Amino acid sequence: MAASEKSVLTWKSFEPHIARLLAKDDDDALWAVAVDTIYADAMTLVRAAPDSKRICTLLGRCSHWLAPHKARWTPGGGFAWPSGYGRVGFSFTGLPEFDWFCRLDWCRQGSVWTCENSDVLPLKGDCSFRVTIPARSARHRRAAIHTIWQPGPPQQPKAGMTQFYGFRRTPTGWKCTAYRAGREEAYELAAKAIGDDASAPSVEPER
Repeated sequence: MAASEKSVLTWKSFEPHIARLLAKDDDDALWAVAVDTIYADAMTLVRAAPDSKRICTLLGRCSHWLAPHKARWTPGGGFAWPSGYGRVGFSFTGLPEFDWFCRLDWCRQGSVWTCENSDVLPLKGDCSFRVTIPARSARHRRAAIHTIWQPGPPQQPKAGMTQFYGFRRTPTGWKCTAYRAGREEAYELAAKAIGDDASAPSVEPER
């Protein structure tokens, strides 16, 4: 979903909870750009969710990715394939495991993300948006980020949706240059629900 005046600059609300967890070799500039880019897309789904749906996000860092030198994701100049050892380990569909994470919950009344249960996993029935950013980003010029809605996005709660975002360091800062999604139907359903014509992701899906 292209960022618009309706978008929430999420990093400003996340930074007080995340910045203290970052190491010296984690590039906070990447975190700021990645969070604002990724959550601008996610907000389309969040804003169109039924009022009864509880929504939270788990945002964290991962140091151990699955064989990054062997698996490649080629769009946007090429990135390491962003999978890890969780859930179905030693597989290209494995979840990246968190070194740490911060949980924030969506508050509809204030239209903000709040941090009240920072290290508590989602409850059954919660709609969870899991975002994993690679560690030691200050040492690298590329970063592939794994996101997944579990058990699914608010519009399709039984259909998990995985998305990859590829960022490159440029002379003017980090830029999102690649995007991959297994399914996009949730965005179309959300756009219809809120009467929004911006139903495409912020970066065109790979072809």
